[in-house]
Amino acid sequence: MCSVALQISILLSKRYETLQTSYTRTTIPNISPFENTNFKKLLNAETTLPDDIAVLTELTELSLAWCGLKHLPARITKLRKLKKLDLRGNRLSDLPASFAELSQLEELLLGSNDLLAVPQVLSTLNQLKKLDISVNPSLTRLSDEIGQLTSLQHLHIHGNRLDTLPQSIGNLVHLRLLDLENNALTTLPESFGALKQLETLYLQNNQLQQLPESFGKLKQLKTIDLCHNQLSRLPNAIGQLSQLGMLELASNQLVHLPQSIGTLTQLSNLSLSNNQLSELPESLGGLRQLAILDMQNNQLTGLP
Repeated sequence: MCSVALQISILLSKRYETLQTSYTRTTIPNISPFENTNFKKLLNAETTLPDDIAVLTELTELSLAWCGLKHLPARITKLRKLKKLDLRGNRLSDLPASFAELSQLEELLLGSNDLLAVPQVLSTLNQLKKLDISVNPSLTRLSDEIGQLTSLQHLHIHGNRLDTLPQSIGNLVHLRLLDLENNALTTLPESFGALKQLETLYLQNNQLQQLPESFGKLKQLKTIDLCHNQLSRLPNAIGQLSQLGMLELASNQLVHLPQSIGTLTQLSNLSLSNNQLSELPESLGGLRQLAILDMQNNQLTGLP
């Protein structure tokens, strides 16, 4: 059972004063006396919620993280001004259909739960900008409906058991950060190249054997982490990532690098350790912004 630190800010609109009250106890107090007040935040609430939580109609942020919830109370969906909902560290396996009523949600954190699949109701949340469904050990696939979340900018899916991604992932054209580390991915769909606003991509600790040629279309990428995969080669299109500043390729099976890597003129950090490289391309000398180059534990016989 989670401990409760309930922070309530009550805005007294007539006198423009704020009264702050703090509680630390094992149950949430009855909140119906505050029915006409303007609540802004209710953080770290208790596992068992009072029935009249639905009166907090001005609530915009709610954290129920690490509370041991197995089911989300249906009355939560009456809080229709919610923009951020933190449900991390519970035991949720699904969300109720009524969750669609939270149409103003912009940030939803569902990491460290027991999700068996991405709840289908999420596809209705067209204002959602950040979604975290990381560390749900039974999550092995994403449904095509994930592609309906076209407003997403940050998507965190690390620490699951995904072995493939749906083609519809390419519909998330506003994504800026995509975290897929610690899964079991062997390939990426060709539609991956449609994520043209992507700036940060974490793919370490998967089982990727190759990257699609469409990878070169991700021209806003600044950081890529591909450590601890099974890549034996990189596509020539890697050289089209003109904004790339950090490229992590340690602990793969690379035997050579394409000449096009020398066109990454913004690259400042390149990690190639623990591969099977016997030589480096001459074009590497064109990386004039390079500040960190790690090539330890390869089979190099010389330098260009």
